[in-house]
Amino acid sequence: MKVEIAFCSDALARRGYSADYTERTVRRALGRFGLVCTVEAGGLTVHGRGEDDFADLWLGLMALLRSDWFPDCAAKCVWYDDDGTSEDVLAQAWKLKT
Repeated sequence: MKVEIAFCSDALARRGYSADYTERTVRRALGRFGLVCTVEAGGLTVHGRGEDDFADLWLGLMALLRSDWFPDCAAKCVWYDDDGTSEDVLAQAWKLKT
């Protein structure tokens, strides 16, 4: 499993964030859960280590989605499961604000 994250450069600029700063912030936040992020063209990819990291990956994403900046600055946050399915996690961020 993996999650691909991309950011809207205009939204980052409005907040005064650089792409580099934002990538480091996300890498550090997910690193707390033992997850590894790689910088790919157009964003970050968070790689799962196996079945045991499902909960850690989900907790890390929920923490980002609950933040005051991530939902506004992210252009993409898509979870790709090992069975070939995908889920647009960012599209569900509104559920966490209620």
